[in-house]
Amino acid sequence: MKIVAVIRESSAQVQNQIYALAESIRPLGGSAQLIYLRKCEDAGELPDFRGYEKVLAVRPKGTLPEDPEVWADAAEMFVKPDEEVLAVLPATMEGSEAAALLAGRLGCGCLLNVKTLRQSEEGPVLSRPAYSNNLTVSFVPESLPAVCSVTVQPAAEVPEGEAPAVEEVQLAEAYEEPSWLEDAEIIPRAEEEGITAAKRVVVAGRGVGSREKIPQMQELAEALDARLAATRPVVYDGWVDKSCMVGASSAIIAPELCVVMGASGAAAFAAGVEKSKYLVAVNNDPSAAVFRIADLGIVEDCNALAEALLRELGGEKVG
Repeated sequence: MKIVAVIRESSAQVQNQIYALAESIRPLGGSAQLIYLRKCEDAGELPDFRGYEKVLAVRPKGTLPEDPEVWADAAEMFVKPDEEVLAVLPATMEGSEAAALLAGRLGCGCLLNVKTLRQSEEGPVLSRPAYSNNLTVSFVPESLPAVCSVTVQPAAEVPEGEAPAVEEVQLAEAYEEPSWLEDAEIIPRAEEEGITAAKRVVVAGRGVGSREKIPQMQELAEALDARLAATRPVVYDGWVDKSCMVGASSAIIAPELCVVMGASGAAAFAAGVEKSKYLVAVNNDPSAAVFRIADLGIVEDCNALAEALLRELGGEKVG
């Protein structure tokens, strides 16, 4: 069996994804390869590829659009349906969508948000949480190829050994935009680290009440020298950008300080913050599940407490 990790060069966290996937697939044994899809043909230096036996860096002609369907299209060129291969992608929102699309193109099985991988006599065993993280279920693909997305742990350890030589390949043709697209503009992302690298995080839950309260939470985060994150309902309601989402199927964070404001503490969310070194939870419901994982629980209206903290800080940033 061949194991192939597929990663798109798209975010400040790509180096962590490379290390984390290498660590995740190591228990499978076999030949671990990496297909690294570059975002443009004149991309800069390559990251460190330790943890893999072979690396294929794929340059597009022009720019590879940041779209899961494009990611799947490019990956399909190097993962064939007649191979005994397990393709592994990071379980980000875009990565999981690309994994499902790739499986559809290959006509094979797909499992998303896998937490651990191991090898058995029957084949690779893929395990993931189920029933709101109350159970762990394991799957063995009936046949290969198969595709999965694997949860990327924050601050992954650097694999041992030296990085392999990199084979660089350029796609023969430029990627054509979809026929339905009339106009497009590429806006470069800000060169900043995401919430998984932040030492302090303030998480806004639905208990903040409305979109209008988000600026106050952002102000509190800035006063604490922290990054603002949010729960799935807050993101899905459109109050903050999806890059801020914390939870089992999005970002799993492990900051030194995590302040959770107005989140009930559902199991999927708890899995995203439980690795925090010190967790403070604020909720006006004394029976909220979030207090079970908190180092300090405060029964209070989160907006009133945020206002009081900002008034006490007087605009000064906590060092």
